[in-house]
Amino acid sequence: KFYSTHDMQQDNVFVHVCGDRIYLASEQACRNFDARQYRLICAKSFIVYNAYCDDFGPLNLASVLRFIQLLEQELKQNHSSKIVYTTDIIIRNITNIVFLLGSYLVLAEKLSPEQTWRRFEGRCPVEAYRDATFSNSNFGLTLLDCWRGLACGQELGWIGKYPDDGLYDLDEYEHYDSIINGEMHVVIPNKFIAFRGPKTLDGGAHYHDMEQTRVFSPHYYVDIFKEMG
Repeated sequence: KFYSTHDMQQDNVFVHVCGDRIYLASEQACRNFDARQYRLICAKSFIVYNAYCDDFGPLNLASVLRFIQLLEQELKQNHSSKIVYTTDIIIRNITNIVFLLGSYLVLAEKLSPEQTWRRFEGRCPVEAYRDATFSNSNFGLTLLDCWRGLACGQELGWIGKYPDDGLYDLDEYEHYDSIINGEMHVVIPNKFIAFRGPKTLDGGAHYHDMEQTRVFSPHYYVDIFKEMG
């Protein structure tokens, strides 16, 4: 079930995420926490999603793997503290930090997607992700859908636990993820690449900048595709 603003008290979110070390809390719920016992990390300080229209996520694979890396660094550096990720009460912001924390449980702690969902179910309001338009969405991509995708990718050996485990070159991933470098993503290694469609450009140009974005000609992709096999 996905909850609306009327289903629970958003201003008092507190979720025990993992062991006795990792928690999620609304800013209101943790305002009196003792800084000697709790390491508070504001989710808004590191979650960045550049929306196309009314979409708000999910965050990309690089964001997931880098989050896992940073979380485990926090656990090591603050070994005597409880790590608490804090969020405002905007449901879409809550959804994105829940997505990241759940991804950590799936990829690093090896919980099943269903076990992961039970950690959050009924404890905080979340919203299904939607397509990148302003029209009414007729399909919702749930957090459980996302975590099942990550679990499947890890089972098939496409996704590792760490950014530097050799399964993914995150620098390359982030390079081609950018709108100025083609917005390309490997969906199935060595088989399937998704990218923004090319356009025919005047004068044989490989790309053209317009309206805060960049469009590419088919020629731009030729060498990249050859390099990717």
